Amino acid sequence: MDNIPRLYQNLKTQLPNAPLIFIDDGSTDETLEEIKSLVSKDSHVSYISFSKNFGLDAAYYAGFTYAQTPWTLQIDADMQSSPEEIPKLMSAVENDIDIVFARRVDRKDSTIKRYGSTIQHWLAKNIFLIPFPIGASTFRLVRTDAAKRVIKRKTAYPYFLAEALQIGLRYVFVDVSHAPRKAGESKFNLRKSISASLRLFLGYSTVPLKFISIAFLLILILMPFFPIFTLFFGLLLLMLCVGIQSIYIAKIAAEQSFDRPFYVRETNMDIASEDRLYDPLNKVQNKNKTPK
Repeated sequence: MDNIPRLYQNLKTQLPNAPLIFIDDGSTDETLEEIKSLVSKDSHVSYISFSKNFGLDAAYYAGFTYAQTPWTLQIDADMQSSPEEIPKLMSAVENDIDIVFARRVDRKDSTIKRYGSTIQHWLAKNIFLIPFPIGASTFRLVRTDAAKRVIKRKTAYPYFLAEALQIGLRYVFVDVSHAPRKAGESKFNLRKSISASLRLFLGYSTVPLKFISIAFLLILILMPFFPIFTLFFGLLLLMLCVGIQSIYIAKIAAEQSFDRPFYVRETNMDIASEDRLYDPLNKVQNKNKTPK
């Protein structure tokens, strides 16, 4: 919450006349009130507040959906990525480039977070064969038209970066400084990291299924020569196979019942009715009715 005014002041210094959209991903503290305070003072500030926590990628989808400028800057409100580095990203914009990624030099995060991110990126690109830019961060400058093309591919397991590279968006890196978190607490934990990695690996790659098929074939070939050994590992592989296939089946089921990547409870923007949790006019009317 304390980061919001500081971020706002720094952004206004770098981009004095740029429209700002704050995405409140179902916060439970006073973050939304801080954003509303900025809205009351600055007509360039807009906000979208979700009905609950839908996740980072849903927040990106909402921001890109309602961005109106040719390029959209993404930056987290934790102030670890400095708005003072924005000119570096802007100077790297070229006609054939769609994304300018900030690559954090001497990253000031926990050891688990730093190595977890590095391992995830390496596995995605080299093992699961997902065209993933190793070292990319959420501090980036994205061509808005290209981003809107990505978010049209609505999915129950949104992962903006993976989808952007799948359709061929071109990118460059710019090295930037990175600061320790000065206020608030990170929502990062091991469970969320594992969940995000599985969503990426199994949502955008069929390598696990191919691996299981090849492994079973090898077991069948080796069975006559090493019966006990292959039987043991065959049972382990079978259990792994059931687990992985269950995740793929769950993904297919989720896609079938998928409706929206987010719902908006409150905003000062003119947004599509399907993105709203409810019609604000009906809410006022219903509030004035006396239950019978």
